[in-house]
Amino acid sequence: MPVIAVNLSQKTYSDIMALVSAGAYSGPEQFLEIAAFNQLALERGLTPEELLKTIHRPAAVAELRDVGPAKSVAKRRHRSDPKVSSVAVAADVSVPPPRRSVVGVDEGELRNVLSRFSIQACRELKLELASPSANSGSDRIWGQVNRLLPLKAACRWIAAVAATDGHWPDMTLVLERLAPDAGILGSALEKADAQNGRKREEMMGTGLPRKGNLQSSDRFLSQFVGRITRMGRVYPGVIGQYGLANVSSESLRLTKWGLELASMENPVFDRNLSAASRTLSEDERAFLLRQIWEKVPAEKQDFTAVLRKISEGAVRPESLMSGTRPEFPEKWTEVAFRTHLYGLVARLGELGLVTKSWEGRSVQYQIADSARRLLAA
Repeated sequence: MPVIAVNLSQKTYSDIMALVSAGAYSGPEQFLEIAAFNQLALERGLTPEELLKTIHRPAAVAELRDVGPAKSVAKRRHRSDPKVSSVAVAADVSVPPPRRSVVGVDEGELRNVLSRFSIQACRELKLELASPSANSGSDRIWGQVNRLLPLKAACRWIAAVAATDGHWPDMTLVLERLAPDAGILGSALEKADAQNGRKREEMMGTGLPRKGNLQSSDRFLSQFVGRITRMGRVYPGVIGQYGLANVSSESLRLTKWGLELASMENPVFDRNLSAASRTLSEDERAFLLRQIWEKVPAEKQDFTAVLRKISEGAVRPESLMSGTRPEFPEKWTEVAFRTHLYGLVARLGELGLVTKSWEGRSVQYQIADSARRLLAA
């Protein structure tokens, strides 16, 4: 049962319901529970994986209901201030919320940013490369990481900037300068997505931040690059977990695999960004799969569990969730598990291992021949 009624601004509420309407979350309750879970991890200086290990009694995922004083307070606030909505008050979600406006990016601005993702600079880099950290690849990739193009972007930017400056960038510089550049790319791709009428599953800009959006910038940096807690402890993002970089409080240095990925041609960065129809080239897909299978055992284990169940007939979300649930920690809440599984399916899709077909609003999964070869190996 709920213990608190949350009041949100109309803008925040509309943004949440836009994601719910798009199918990213089952309801505002799920969005807020996941948001609270991630913030607890940040405040405690933990990764989401570490926070999960501290949960002794998984909370039930229940719908918020109007109860006691919270109900009356929420309704009074709702009536007195039309700009405030409460998730504890029934809302009319039959009408889709307004679509968030796309932030404009002019051509000069985009060209300037793309110069800092130069493939030529990456190929000219002569600095000493790092070794991956000792435990890279052993932790699960958090489920909200649902695309790998941002990982490519981080490797490309770090290599290009290091080649230009003549030294590896320190974490402060990366955290200050990478997100704004990635935000320009994210907004440019969002505009291209809108112009090409791409569906949510097909969007190219997913996972990248947006121009001027601090929340998306923070999320991008913490998920893909890393974060430093108030106590000075460093938590590498996917770039470290995949063994592509060594992340420390002093610097961020690519490994030989990170430089290899950075130096590969990409359809977004190296061709016509507006006309790109996919985020990763075949060479990049093959490289990432090889990296995962050889260097990232936790990701390989989770990928294999999902691919095997789909190949055995669990081709719909419900059967895939029930079929794979025993493969993951029992103490995980259903929200945590569902988030993790959806992230896995999205990454598998970007790598070309899983495809989706739709019948109305019902989705069905298929695995590619390349996935069957991986399972048979």
